[in-house]
Amino acid sequence: MKTFLKILLVVAVVSLVVHFWPLALVPLAIAAVAALAVGGAIAGAVALVVGVVATVVLAVVGVGVGLLAALSPIWIPLALVLGIVWLVRAISRQPA
Repeated sequence: MKTFLKILLVVAVVSLVVHFWPLALVPLAIAAVAALAVGGAIAGAVALVVGVVATVVLAVVGVGVGLLAALSPIWIPLALVLGIVWLVRAISRQPA
């Protein structure tokens, strides 16, 4: 008789577990939604940082190009003079 009661108790517990299984899924679903929200927030923050860094890099490159263009009356003739000096020194060092 004891065995029968044990089997009946196991069947009752299994029946309750199967019956209330959807209620156990609610906390898991809430945790999944929270994890998605946190993941989305992290992805948004990373995208924001990448966007800011890209904007700063492009701004620095733009300023550099602007400076090169503004200072071109100085550095282009200087580069020509230095190139001619380098060429003359290279030609004069070659053995005849």
